Amino acid sequence: MIKREQSLAKVRVLELSTDVGAAYCGQLLASLGADVVRLVEASHAYAIHTESLGVTPELSAAEISLERSKTRLVLDGNLAAKRERIAKCLLTADVVVTDYSVDELRALGLHWDDVRARHPRLIFARVTVFGSTGPKAEWQGGDLEAQAFAGVAGQLGAADKAPICMPYKAVLMHGGLHAAAAIAGALFHRSLSGEGTFIDISTAQAMAADVRNYSLMMRYYDLPLKRSGRRPQGSLGRYPTAIFPCKDGYVVMTARSGEQYHNMLAMMGNPAWAQNPRYQNAYGMAMEYPDEVDALVIPWLMQYTRSELVEMGMQHRFPIGPLLTLDEVVKDEQFLARDFFEDIEVDGKSYLLPGSPSVVVRAAG
Repeated sequence: MIKREQSLAKVRVLELSTDVGAAYCGQLLASLGADVVRLVEASHAYAIHTESLGVTPELSAAEISLERSKTRLVLDGNLAAKRERIAKCLLTADVVVTDYSVDELRALGLHWDDVRARHPRLIFARVTVFGSTGPKAEWQGGDLEAQAFAGVAGQLGAADKAPICMPYKAVLMHGGLHAAAAIAGALFHRSLSGEGTFIDISTAQAMAADVRNYSLMMRYYDLPLKRSGRRPQGSLGRYPTAIFPCKDGYVVMTARSGEQYHNMLAMMGNPAWAQNPRYQNAYGMAMEYPDEVDALVIPWLMQYTRSELVEMGMQHRFPIGPLLTLDEVVKDEQFLARDFFEDIEVDGKSYLLPGSPSVVVRAAG
């Protein structure tokens, strides 16, 4: 069994979250051994008033996943009672993670400027869609708004159809991952300087940074950024770079060099059509007529299953991989070998949940 890193075992985290971003950040810190206490106002407590470990039958599978390894502490009473409870918790806290609005934080005595003055070693991380500064800082939004504002949704889907979005609040979780990494850096900085840090994470900004890499590629090839369905615009400069159908589903094929393209042809038995100079023109195939080449490649792919194609790709040193369904993901030998999934039982029901995405291996001695 793979042992997970517990490097944050002495770190105490207070989490005040209403959505996935801050909650996922807290869950990642908990998976690294941190003592994470989720402070929940009674209106957000899923009708449960308890100070025990917060996995209860009233929680959905998604909430169970985000709350595992945390302690849930419900903030009951009037505003003064909540402020007093929070102030007491801050005395032993190393980190605060939240997605609360500025007004909510001020009401609870938790605005970062005030907290930093009283607790100069505290690391305070706020995870929101638009961030804590700028003309849109007070705008409210969730995962879909972050995708739209970052330009992500505008790049997803077929060119002749409406934009689509990534599912499962992936962008908010992306922001939570950035926050957890920033907190780890801030803890290291504090170990050297003794200073706390205010961390301001904008999930829209985090995703816009990802779009940047793609936009630089498009600038290099002088191509407009636009939706292009199952293949990146311009095939990222080299054919093939796309999702292709096969006998039992879909595969991804990506050739990043002329050698890899010729390896694909060898995998296909060096078909006669490949001798045509038109299908030796890397730029033309990628930029001008990829669908034409697809019509020659896809009938061959449809003869084979994903596993057969992956095996042939390995033999011919050609990058090809299967698209897995979620049912297949939870059974995949790679994830299982790394002990990625955790089987948690709650009120007689079993939930298979994704674990920590990271595994830290230390050298012996």
